[in-house]
Parts: sequence; C-alpha cells; structure tokens
Amino acid sequence: MGVGSNKIRRNGIGAIAKVLETNNQSSLLHTLYLDSNKIGNEGAATMIAKALRSNQKLHTLSLWNAGIGREGALAIAKALETNIKLQSLDLWDNYITRAHFAAIATALERNHRLPSP
Repeated sequence: MGVGSNKIRRNGIGAIAKVLETNNQSSLLHTLYLDSNKIGNEGAATMIAKALRSNQKLHTLSLWNAGIGREGALAIAKALETNIKLQSLDLWDNYITRAHFAAIATALERNHRLPSP
C-alpha cells in the first residue's frame, strides 16, 4: 500500500499502526510506503516501532523523508531485534546520524531476516 506524500501526521500514523499491530492472520498488507509524510520521532517511536514488534506479515516498509531522528531511529532499531518478517526498510533522507544507524546495524545483526545495507 502506498500512501506517500499524503500529509499523514500523528492521528493517521496511529490508525496505520493499529492496522499493522493486528495485521497477522489473514491480511494482505505486505508492503507499506509512508514516504514524505511527517511521521517524526513520536510517530516512529511510539507507533510504528510498537507495531513492528508484533507484526509478522509486513515485509517492506519505506519511511523515506519521514522526519525521523534519534528517538525514532532507536525505537525502530529495538523493534527490528524481534521482527523476523521485515525484509526491506528504507530510512533514506531522515535525520538519522551514523550513531543511530549503528544502533540499527546492531539490531540487524540480531535479526538475520533483514539484509544488512
């Protein structure tokens, strides 16, 4: 599902995260593009990362240009330690530094399903 550049903010991300959290049995949602929406740290940390911890269907997630920084990156890294289905994650053009990517790389070492960059 592609919903990039739709001005999705906190409420919209909350609704999408709830769908992702329950997207485990018969759902057909395997790909989600949230590019160029202002998700930010709060949306990434409290909503998307929480959903990734329980979601076992999504295999592609694109958060390109989503306004994600330190807190969001660290929350996503933590979620990647337990999510075994995600195969592709795009975090390009966010406010993520080398240190934040190092946390994500460490998570990738623990999660052998998501290929390293």
